[in-house]
Amino acid sequence: MRVALLWLLVASAPAFALHSQQSVSDPDAQAGSIASDRIEPHAQPTTAQPPQRQPEPQGSALFRYAHALLARTVADDATLVPVATGAGDTATSTLADAADPVALSLSGEDTDEVDDGGVFAWIRQRLASANPGSNNHLLLKDSAPGSPGQYPSTHKRVAHHAAPDHAAIARLATHPEVVDAKVSIPDSRRDPPRVKRAAAVALLEHAVTIYSNADATMLLAEMHLYKRMFHSRNVTAAVHYYTLLANHHGNATAQRVLGLMYATAVGVKRDYAKALLYMSFAALGDDLIAHQTLGYWHSVGIATAKSCEDSVWHYKVVADKVMETFRAGPPGGRTNPSAKIRLTETQGGVFGPGASGPGAPNKHLPQSAEAQRSVREIFEITAEEGDASVQLDLGNIYYTGTRHTRRNYKKAARYFLQAAKAFVGKRPQGEMVPAVRSKVAVASLAAGFLGTMYWRGEGVKKDEVLARQWFERGEELGNGMSLNGLGMMILEGAGGFEVDYKKALQYFTDAIQKDYADAYVNMAELTLKIGKPDALATAFKYYQTAATKPPASALTLYRLGEFHSQGLGNTPRQCTTALGYYKSLVERADWHDPTIRRAFEHFSRGEESGNPSEMDSAFLLYLFAAERGHEVAQTNAAWMIDAGLVGVGAAMRLQNVTVHTAEGGVQVIPDASDPVVGGELEIHGQDMYEVALISWNRAANQGNVDARVKMGDYHYYGLGLKAFEALDEDDGTEVADGEGTRSTGKRPRTVATQTGLWGAFQKLLRPYLSKHDATLSEPRYDKAALYYQVAADESSALAQWNVGYMHENGIGVTKDFPLAKRMYDLSLATNPEAYLAVNLALAKLNFKTRTETIEKLVKYYFSMDFVRDMLKKYHIIEEFEEFEVGEGEHIKGAIPASADEHLQEIGGKAVKIPGNTAKDKLGGISEDAILVGVLAAVIGVLFLWRQMMPEPPAPVAPSPTLPPPVAPLTELATVPSSNGVADEPSETPLAEPLNLSRDQNAADGGASSSQFAKGNVGVVDESIPS
Repeated sequence: MRVALLWLLVASAPAFALHSQQSVSDPDAQAGSIASDRIEPHAQPTTAQPPQRQPEPQGSALFRYAHALLARTVADDATLVPVATGAGDTATSTLADAADPVALSLSGEDTDEVDDGGVFAWIRQRLASANPGSNNHLLLKDSAPGSPGQYPSTHKRVAHHAAPDHAAIARLATHPEVVDAKVSIPDSRRDPPRVKRAAAVALLEHAVTIYSNADATMLLAEMHLYKRMFHSRNVTAAVHYYTLLANHHGNATAQRVLGLMYATAVGVKRDYAKALLYMSFAALGDDLIAHQTLGYWHSVGIATAKSCEDSVWHYKVVADKVMETFRAGPPGGRTNPSAKIRLTETQGGVFGPGASGPGAPNKHLPQSAEAQRSVREIFEITAEEGDASVQLDLGNIYYTGTRHTRRNYKKAARYFLQAAKAFVGKRPQGEMVPAVRSKVAVASLAAGFLGTMYWRGEGVKKDEVLARQWFERGEELGNGMSLNGLGMMILEGAGGFEVDYKKALQYFTDAIQKDYADAYVNMAELTLKIGKPDALATAFKYYQTAATKPPASALTLYRLGEFHSQGLGNTPRQCTTALGYYKSLVERADWHDPTIRRAFEHFSRGEESGNPSEMDSAFLLYLFAAERGHEVAQTNAAWMIDAGLVGVGAAMRLQNVTVHTAEGGVQVIPDASDPVVGGELEIHGQDMYEVALISWNRAANQGNVDARVKMGDYHYYGLGLKAFEALDEDDGTEVADGEGTRSTGKRPRTVATQTGLWGAFQKLLRPYLSKHDATLSEPRYDKAALYYQVAADESSALAQWNVGYMHENGIGVTKDFPLAKRMYDLSLATNPEAYLAVNLALAKLNFKTRTETIEKLVKYYFSMDFVRDMLKKYHIIEEFEEFEVGEGEHIKGAIPASADEHLQEIGGKAVKIPGNTAKDKLGGISEDAILVGVLAAVIGVLFLWRQMMPEPPAPVAPSPTLPPPVAPLTELATVPSSNGVADEPSETPLAEPLNLSRDQNAADGGASSSQFAKGNVGVVDESIPS
């Protein structure tokens, strides 16, 4: 293995050196080089001389007969089931073999030429008889991507089945190879499909075993892995056949598939070293998918050192092939495949509506299939009533296609022709009223689309003259697409035009003034072709402007990748920027790799039929595409595991291993270090969550914020983590703690195996963990908090709430109530729909804040800290800040550790330095504490003694003597005479007591205090008792 790897590195060294030695010294030469690489719409491929007929490999007759027999069996056993594809579309018929990975549409833009003979023609006849008068779409099962030999090339979807009529099958059965195989030859007319299938498989195995036929080996491998020809899936057998092809035949496709299987742990234990080896050999065999995979691995450092230069080199190889396919298309280049579809779109995102994605996710929720179908039906009714704007919208929908609407160029052309008649005159001069302006805009756009479709032959017969007329009609109405189309026709000399660079330049300039994106690209191409001194710098500006107007064309991405990788036009070399452009190009224009589109077809059929095998096929293709760096595939594969759509109900099984005992015997025991999960997919791992965790991680590194939150969830709950497994000391079970070790005994502890109250509680609170029988590991809250924080910085309201919760409870981070409140508030500001969850969390946080404040006060007053603080406050003890204790290291500013040793050497006594414990801190005040304790005791005794002494009796006061009762008296009053001499008292009865207050006397006109002083008042007889 090491020798092979060394040879690989030596062989690939010149190729790696070649791409790094490109000269960038001559700008004019560079401009001419790039200009020569422009679009050539009418360029015809060079016709190569037909190769000489090689002798047929041994076993080919066996392969042809077995293949024809299987094809006949598929046709005889086919079940045609009409499936609605939307309003206005005809029924779609699928074969009963829904699990086959390749679906080939025989109508529509995305179809290459197909051999209509044989089984396909027969199925088409059956479909026509079942649905007379309908324009049917027929989904047929074809080979898996990249089949070698007699199979189609990796970038074409061509049906390779020959016409398997019964007479031809009978003739093939008479070949000596078939006769010598000694396999019972079935009757292709009368025997049931099961018998014919068994005979065909036996013949293929005979061709592999006896003749080592590569075609038979490939067919068997794809039958067992991709379920071709209705065959049941057996991943272990597929690994065997792919290994034969890779090692004995050097087949690049088999080497690439083996590399993917080792990388994804499908059928084998995950081993990225072997994956890199097989993938590298496949790349040397010019396998484009292998180059794309290695480009992604080098870009992020998977299985190899991270290297931007090597990544760009691999992506450049694929990009060159992509551009060849682009230029081989109609004028203007081949149309990009439909956009990749995220399975989570109809679910409202990874976490559901209102919780997924950055910001307020509900603002950009896509329409469901039913909603879009309803809207399309309303549009069609309105279009039939003559609404030109709706006709234009419907034409655009069918021209570009959507998730729930297939491209249909014929319908698009029909609606564009209707919309073009919205305005039939010349463009009005001056200011137009809104109604007229709207009609002119609709008619001009329709004219531009029709000119493009007639020139490219999309949905209509190709006609350059008619295309020119429609472009000229759009020019009259001021349409940028039409101006750009006329410039391209002049540049190519099409439609009766003569080549005129100056005139084409003027048309492109006018189209740019209309801000038409493709005009910037064509202007840049023409600038490079003219080759002015500043052509590179000028073209780079046009390419950059075009890239800001999505969707960027394939040519724009390719040119910008060249500029940044080679440093053209005074553009600084930026490897990472070039890598981004090349990666985007090969993932968008993936004509060479329709894996993701086929995976979605499987998913759609599985969703409609409820067939779990369809879901497994979709997941397998998504998983393989994820290794090539497709973020959509990574997200879809991981989400299918989380949603419980793949590998559900399949119990973990342990493989048996043979070990030698100490007594010299042999014992077969289960190996718990390499369990197999996922049912028929045979994925090696503790559970499916290990596979999902890898995909979530890679999707998060490509900017998927929901995947980042998922990474936090997995670490928070301990899913898919290889930390440790529980040890059962009772029965001696030992579980591996890392790769390369083997554990023997029973299976590891999982959610499904938990029993008792705690097990029931886990299953009740977290039922999703039981879907795949999750293996529980120790949660890593610190990493979970890190992932949540990164996602929170990327404006994920859910992640912001999670960070607040972890700070509130001190999980993985320090407990911080103010920071928790801040994150809760930020979550509400990011997504206002989170008001209920945020307000409940804030109410709980407020309650916990008050409760914790009271708890801290109580704990403080009953702690030693309070005692020390009181002692320090009253200067009973003194403290000083100590240095941190280091292990054998000297701390700057501290007493050297050798002080005691040197002190003893000179006759001194070592001084014990108090430690940092409470005993050491309080040991220095022991005498003071004793004195204080004694004084406190004396004071306490005196206080108690004083309390216990009896109080003396209080003195008895003498009883007061009461005066004898007095009879009622009369008041003797003297009235002063005028000369100041008192008259004799007069006897008058006392009506009320005498009141001598100053205020009352003044009020009654009595004598004041001055009058009393002057003796001007009467004198009461003293003999009268009071």
